[in-house]
Amino acid sequence: MGILPRIIVLVLGLSGLAMCSASVGPDTTLQDWNCSILISKPGESNYANSVEYVLDDMATVTASCPGYDYHTWAPYPTFVAYSHSTCNPALTVNDCITCATTAKTFLKMKCLYSLAAEMYLKDCSMSYSRHPM
Repeated sequence: MGILPRIIVLVLGLSGLAMCSASVGPDTTLQDWNCSILISKPGESNYANSVEYVLDDMATVTASCPGYDYHTWAPYPTFVAYSHSTCNPALTVNDCITCATTAKTFLKMKCLYSLAAEMYLKDCSMSYSRHPM
């Protein structure tokens, strides 16, 4: 085998290896969720605003925290929502953002206005409550 065919085989082999090791994105398969049966509708209390605040906060900040482990709370003094979110530490920053955003979407779809909720995806989790976590 001449030098040119060897180089072509080497380049093709390395490019195939690079494609195999590329990130495939987070696994956002829904594993489990829990929603409180007690609800708080917007306009009836500021708690719904607190929940919206922490959901947005978790979706945007978790990926910038060490170990992708983030605790936060809403800054509204009368109806505080506390929250916790995590991502699989093996994820890239962008994959953690994607997973956390998906968890937020699932929480809003499945637990809209619940006083407390937990959402567990394969590569991330998100929860909130009226009580500190």
